[in-house]
Amino acid sequence: MVASRIFDTLGHSKGPAPESSTRGTTHLDLGCGWGSLNRAALGRPSISRTIGVDNDGGMIKEAERRVGVGEVDGTDVRWVEGDLKACADLREYVGESCTSALITTYMVTDGLTALRPLLGGALRDIEHVTIITVDYEIEGWAGREGGDMMGLTWYIYNLDSMPVNYQKALSYLDGDDTDGEVGLATTGIARSRKALGSYAGLGSQYRSALLSVGRGDRYAETEADMVASGIQRNPYLGWEYGDALRREGRDQGEAFRVLDAAGDAFEGIGDPVRGYMSQVESCIALASYDPASAISKLERVVPKSTRLEGRDVGLLQRAVGKECEGRVLLASLYWEKGEKARAEDAFGEAEARLAQLEDDYVKRIKGKGKEGKDEEEKRRGGFSIDDTGPAVGEVSAAKFKKAEWVEGTLGWGERNGERLTKFIKLA
Repeated sequence: MVASRIFDTLGHSKGPAPESSTRGTTHLDLGCGWGSLNRAALGRPSISRTIGVDNDGGMIKEAERRVGVGEVDGTDVRWVEGDLKACADLREYVGESCTSALITTYMVTDGLTALRPLLGGALRDIEHVTIITVDYEIEGWAGREGGDMMGLTWYIYNLDSMPVNYQKALSYLDGDDTDGEVGLATTGIARSRKALGSYAGLGSQYRSALLSVGRGDRYAETEADMVASGIQRNPYLGWEYGDALRREGRDQGEAFRVLDAAGDAFEGIGDPVRGYMSQVESCIALASYDPASAISKLERVVPKSTRLEGRDVGLLQRAVGKECEGRVLLASLYWEKGEKARAEDAFGEAEARLAQLEDDYVKRIKGKGKEGKDEEEKRRGGFSIDDTGPAVGEVSAAKFKKAEWVEGTLGWGERNGERLTKFIKLA
């Protein structure tokens, strides 16, 4: 059975009971359907209970019929009909005494996005937690590919790696930053929320921070003047504000204008690399409502990456990654326009550049081992505007073929995601 591989891979075999902390693990399947994953959990000494939760009462009855209720093959089997979106804490299902949990879920993207706060809350009060998602990567959480299930990739998120974003959030609240950003409480709150993937209303917090900067300009009379002045004085903060607006998705026009202005401001302070990345991101916002203008600007901006210079190799590699993002977006826009040959050429160039980028990244970081990675993290310090997107090693041509990764992790939004999906499917 394909589902059994998940448990086998995680060490929950049907052999002798383990002496490790996984003994007595509670398996919780969110959106269990008829219980295929719950059935795969049966007869494994390390798993004491398997609980299936679904909002469809008919599926719960079918699960009871197929898998059973009570003790089955030495495993306590329970079923719960309930709306996960109304659940405040996973303790409602696993109980207060649970210290080791394996959570599995296979849902549509929207369902998992809505459940993200619930999953995140589980991490802080259960001692050992592993979360498995099928065909969906949780934005901002450090996970790894576990394998293939019926043609779909499943991902593993472990307790040791997932609190990282929570700790980052706390450090941002303490004002831990680099790159010369202002130490404002509002900025720290915004950064902490962003680290936890909470984007609703984020733009207003960054706007408040920019207004605080812009009020120092005696010539700034209106709020718009103060924002513009704030971006000129602190393009890093302007870039963050534009990124927040883009991910919120409510005002892509303002996101474009802010990111465009931040790009110019970076150029003005002699930082063309970050200026380039901000300009590419402005094109992503522009494409969501004015594809013709986005094509024109992308055609001008994207090729400029080959002229970028600097001593920060890691930053230059991120710029190449942003270049590839621009080329992929351009491919989807060409395809929508009916210019199929140009679309395929643009995507082919992106694939070639991404392959070279991966090779360079391996030589620079992975080749140094753990010491190299630790050195990189130490060099970057606490908060860095360069952390707004995925790391260089996390970007690949294959990732661009996953709509949820492009819309969520890269923040392209639904409209741009739909364009790319049509191109990938040659629709």
